[in-house]
Order: sequence, then structure tokens, then C-alpha cells
Amino acid sequence: MADLREADVTLWQQLSGAAEAVPQWAWVLVLLSILLPIPMAYLPHIRQAFYQWRSDRRLARDPEIYQYELDDYEYKIGEELDEVEWRDILWQGIANALIVSAAFIVQEAGGSWSVLLPLVFGGVVAAVGLQQWFREAEDSEVDWRERFAEQFPPEAIWGAVGAFVIAVLILTIAVYFF
Repeated sequence: MADLREADVTLWQQLSGAAEAVPQWAWVLVLLSILLPIPMAYLPHIRQAFYQWRSDRRLARDPEIYQYELDDYEYKIGEELDEVEWRDILWQGIANALIVSAAFIVQEAGGSWSVLLPLVFGGVVAAVGLQQWFREAEDSEVDWRERFAEQFPPEAIWGAVGAFVIAVLILTIAVYFF
């Protein structure tokens, strides 16, 4: 039992030491990248509420209004907005944190951009793609294998793999020769 506690303390000390090695401004950037999708998700709702308030205030001040003014307010207010999906906000925050963290990971790895950048980029693209995939999978009752075969024919998969390989080759050549 004592060995387990010593191992836990050692692991905790290693994690806290690694966290202390990261500059405070880096933690602030990661925190901001996680929190940024929240106001961005609510901006259309705030804009719509603002124009609705302006329209109501204008009608309360003077009930006689020109048709073009009313049309302008209705156009700016727009249609009914969907509710904010917290799951999407969470996934966007995680993707943002991965992107911001990638710069620090590459810097700590000695600047080997040719190796880490394609991996981080592929990880972010995969995270966003999986988020979209799972969100659509909940709405569908079709088996995931059938959906995958319909959405991604083999030619598209091989094309994506080829494009990724070419991008890695171009990055490698650019880093080593320029």
C-alpha cells in the first residue's frame, strides 16, 4: 500500500511539475480558447434580441411606421433561432484548446514542425469530424457501417489518405530544404 501512495505522489509531482513548466500566459490562452465558443454561440441570439428591442421601442414611441421600416426590422430580426447546443460548444472548446496547445507542444519538442504539425492537424480534423459524425449518428437509425459506406465511398477515403500523405511530404520538404 505504501508503494502505491509513493507512486501516486510521484505521479502527482510529475504532473504538477509539468504544469508549472508551462508559462501562465499559455494557460490563459488555453482557457480563453475553451471559453470563446460560449459568447460566439450566443451572439446571434443577442443580436436578434437587440433588434427586437429596437423594433418594440420604435413601435411604442410611434405606432405609425412605414412599411419599409417594418420590413427592415423584420429582416434584421430574422427567423426563430435554434437553441444553443452545449455539446457543440464543448467540442469547439476542445478543438480550440488542441489547436492552441499544439503550438506549445511543437515548441517543447524542439521545433520539429515536420513531424508534429501534421499529427496535430490530423487530430484536430479528426476531433471535429467525429463530433459531426456522432451528432448525426444520434439522429439516424441506420447502422453506422451503412452510413459510412454511403457518405464515404472508397475513392474518397483513398483520396483523403493521398492528400494527407502529399501534405506531409510538402511540409517535410519545406522544413528541410527552406
